[in-house]
Amino acid sequence: MKTTTSIALPKQSGAKSALKSWLRSENLILSYFAEQSVSNANALRITHAVIAFVFLIFTPSAGAIAALICLVWFIATILICKKGGLK
Repeated sequence: MKTTTSIALPKQSGAKSALKSWLRSENLILSYFAEQSVSNANALRITHAVIAFVFLIFTPSAGAIAALICLVWFIATILICKKGGLK
């Protein structure tokens, strides 16, 4: 006779669900300036793109390779923003 055992998958931890709910909630500062609803996840995407842009602006003095790396990073962040639903 075969015996079967079942493994119960753990439920999502409270920290993960709290993080997901925080990412979905509205970011009041950016929503005020953009005059439309901006989630915290989109606010993080925008911040990431701004940081990549600042590095892109200030790296030409460091050399062409560093500038090229920052350009690729900036393009990647713009694509992430587009994929995330930003216009």
